[in-house]
Amino acid sequence: VCPYYLTQELARWSDVVVGDYNYFFDSAAMLYALTQVNQWKVGVLVDEAHNLLERARRMYTAELPQWALVAARASAAGAVKKALDGLQRQWAAINQAQEQDYEVHESVPAGFLGALQRVVGAIADAQGDSLLLPGDAVLDFYLAALQWQALAEQFGPHALFDVSRHASGQAAMARATGRRKPLTTLCIRNVVPAPHLAPRYAAAQALVLFSGTLSPAQFYQDLLGLPQATRCVDVPAPFDAAQLQVRVAGHISTRFRDREQSLAPIA
Repeated sequence: VCPYYLTQELARWSDVVVGDYNYFFDSAAMLYALTQVNQWKVGVLVDEAHNLLERARRMYTAELPQWALVAARASAAGAVKKALDGLQRQWAAINQAQEQDYEVHESVPAGFLGALQRVVGAIADAQGDSLLLPGDAVLDFYLAALQWQALAEQFGPHALFDVSRHASGQAAMARATGRRKPLTTLCIRNVVPAPHLAPRYAAAQALVLFSGTLSPAQFYQDLLGLPQATRCVDVPAPFDAAQLQVRVAGHISTRFRDREQSLAPIA
């Protein structure tokens, strides 16, 4: 029994579900999808909400390594191979224009995105004739390309398109693939997750984000895309300074060699 799909079934019978952020906020979030399909009225509580910013940036960031394309081309045939060859030519043009090991671009080249769309279409058609099995290099590239394409088609001021050329491991890759030219990784890197998170908030009947370090509130409200009507409440700490007492026990040694003798008095 697959635990992931078992939890999907159990969620339909549950009043309270505890899970990681990605189950509601990720692009393929299980709980969000169930909420939409079943038209549930859900209340979402986000603990340690200051972590949601970096987590959401990673959720809506996708990398496409060129070595995966090389592997897919080596095992592809027919229309899929032809589409992958076309993508390789577009990728080579990006590499040729690369002057630094890391460069950021204002947009995704239309030619590359079009070639990637043709690859995704060709592999999807091939899947109809003969299902690709896990571990197939073409299937691995297809799954990575789907995520990358989806984010590229939503590209805007909230994201960056960057190209990385890594020196480390390049020699080994060249020996393995028989290529001398450097391979690169193309990344759609999310910086401001607000546009992606807003629909998730809209799907909830109520949403509460809380944290001991969720400050400044306006900063998180803007980057996380919280509605303008969001109310921010700063709750004073329930602890009194008089409750804190510090004592110094100078007669106990914390040196390693004295550890055996220190265990009892420390306890």
